[in-house]
Amino acid sequence: DQVRMDKNTCGVVFAGATARSGVDTAGAPIASEYVVSALRPAVAGRPLDAPDAANNGCDPEAIANPDNVTFLAGHGLLTIAEDTKTKRGHTNASLWTWDVQGGSLVRILSAPVGGEVTGIHWIPDLLGHGYLTAVVQHPWDELPEGQVIPADITEEDKRSLTAVFGPFPPLARP
Repeated sequence: DQVRMDKNTCGVVFAGATARSGVDTAGAPIASEYVVSALRPAVAGRPLDAPDAANNGCDPEAIANPDNVTFLAGHGLLTIAEDTKTKRGHTNASLWTWDVQGGSLVRILSAPVGGEVTGIHWIPDLLGHGYLTAVVQHPWDELPEGQVIPADITEEDKRSLTAVFGPFPPLARP
């Protein structure tokens, strides 16, 4: 009961200020340089009053049910992957980048209906460039009520997919 916040059915990613030390709930010292001392909402989903025409329960221009995050060090970007279901989120889960300095949010990938974006990983230096990977698992699974899989979707289309973004510009070396 030490963290209290307003409910957001679409989810929120928080940013936290850190300190070099702190104490736990029993008063024992925490020996770490990364003790969270304050939280603030950084990126928030926006619930819709009723599902839209595409069956989204959350604004499609904002996050829904963030599940995995990774930071692209040196580029100031946080990637946010969704594990979302229709009426409680987005019909199509997305992968987003959030510019931590400028605050802009950009969708960079949309999964097929029923798919989950997961497995995001930042590779900062592969032959001098950065790459971001992501996985879409179980596409075309858990469809909205009344929706059927299009006739041209094959068993191969229902397999997990891997995406690779890059190359990102090389970072200056110290």
